[in-house]
Amino acid sequence: MRLSGVSYRQVPPRRAFPRTACTFDAEADGLGAPAPRILLPADLPPPPLATAGPDLRLQNLDARTPAEIVRAISDYALGLPCILQGLDHAYSPNHPQGMTTRVHIEKQLQMVNFYVGGEMAAVEALGRADYDALHRMVDNPDAPPALRVGRADLEAVLEPLRAGLSPADWKILATVAAFHDLGKMDPQWARAAGMNLQGVDWIAHDYDSETILVNNPELLGKLCLRPDELAKTLALCRLHSLPGQFFFGEGNVSAYNPLFRVATDEKRESVLKLARIHGLLDVMSALNHKFVKPILESHQLLRTFISDAYEHNTPLGMKFRQTAVQELEKASVQPGRRSFTQVANRFGVGPVAMYRLLRLMGGKLKPEDFENAFEGLDPEIVYEFQEATDREQTWFGTYVANAFGSGMVKALKAGAPEQMATPAEVIQAMVKMLGCAARFHREQEQVHGRREEWALSALKPALEVSASPEGALRVLGETRRVKTVRQGVELLTSGGAGLSLRGGQTGVEIGYLLAECH
Repeated sequence: MRLSGVSYRQVPPRRAFPRTACTFDAEADGLGAPAPRILLPADLPPPPLATAGPDLRLQNLDARTPAEIVRAISDYALGLPCILQGLDHAYSPNHPQGMTTRVHIEKQLQMVNFYVGGEMAAVEALGRADYDALHRMVDNPDAPPALRVGRADLEAVLEPLRAGLSPADWKILATVAAFHDLGKMDPQWARAAGMNLQGVDWIAHDYDSETILVNNPELLGKLCLRPDELAKTLALCRLHSLPGQFFFGEGNVSAYNPLFRVATDEKRESVLKLARIHGLLDVMSALNHKFVKPILESHQLLRTFISDAYEHNTPLGMKFRQTAVQELEKASVQPGRRSFTQVANRFGVGPVAMYRLLRLMGGKLKPEDFENAFEGLDPEIVYEFQEATDREQTWFGTYVANAFGSGMVKALKAGAPEQMATPAEVIQAMVKMLGCAARFHREQEQVHGRREEWALSALKPALEVSASPEGALRVLGETRRVKTVRQGVELLTSGGAGLSLRGGQTGVEIGYLLAECH
């Protein structure tokens, strides 16, 4: 079985373990490597033999019950230095004193254990899911009743996804839960530990997680994954941010196409179910007692969206485009005024690009806000934005909405009147940065190779925006300096303080450096 269309990193020559410390520098030599070729599961090397002897916990996994498989993988993963030490720092850059990534993974594996019915393993081959225990992990007693998630709410979403999963599916789910966030590893720790970081850009942690697992096959080697299981695991790690990107306009659900094809070939939806299960457990174990019903309802919508597409064999990109058209019409409810569709048509913006832009901005702005924004933009910027955002082969964002969309709108509203900006100005900031990043990414093809689906990170400006209204105003002021695509790319790559662009094999990073005061 092949995952056609899934991008795998070039596997470097196998080296004896332990390794010497790597000298990879994300700002220098690491980004100039040749473009990776496409590897399919059949091309991947067999899992290496364990270097320190067999791990008795992992022997004969395929002969065990799902609950035993989950427990064995959890025990193995939570004893690895790359998780215990490499991920022992803040999970969210917005909360540097908060939960660590290691704790996030521990909680997520605990949720998988409750979901598989681990407490019933002694009496049942597949225990009933412990939704009471899952609910205790995310119950939010301080939330208003309308926002509070109940036990029955969790079961209604998760139980249909659980049906029909095989022991191999549970093995994949536990493995993805354990290793999906390796891209958040402390780079300094990873270099000192001798990990192979070839091709790791530190731009998008989901892409980097896949790269780290392929570059360091000993991490998964003891699990003895079959080629099809390994392929699914790598793809799910790379795509694990897609649910959030789908909700906030930062991606296109068509990225699941390789998994969709596998499900069609296998005549079972399980790999698509795993993507949705992990997406929900991932956000549950990130928010814990701050989890609220609108987030659960969003995942329910995604579950229904994908199941409907699978049942009717509708390509995901086509269904997403149909949904975009419908949602734009639903959002245009004021008679006598221009609709979102009319605004998009006037400026040559497709329905997917317009719908994603509406979501990026928080979904509450009016058609005239977008019309005013487009009227004040150079047509070439709008064109670059449209070409990069409307198609299925597109950008997939991290903190893009936080930096230039809904996050900036929220931050500026909290400031003094003189710090306010019009909605059109914030929309222009988003379109300018997306247009310039898309042009820059295309120009980087000669250096990093062509990548149709690419990552776009805006973490640093997002942190500046979220820090204060003054910070948001500074970032907005930087975008006002961009007038055209060519001038904008030159400005953003000229060095110095302010906004910047950096390219890598996986995509583009929008950086931000605050000018020093003298």
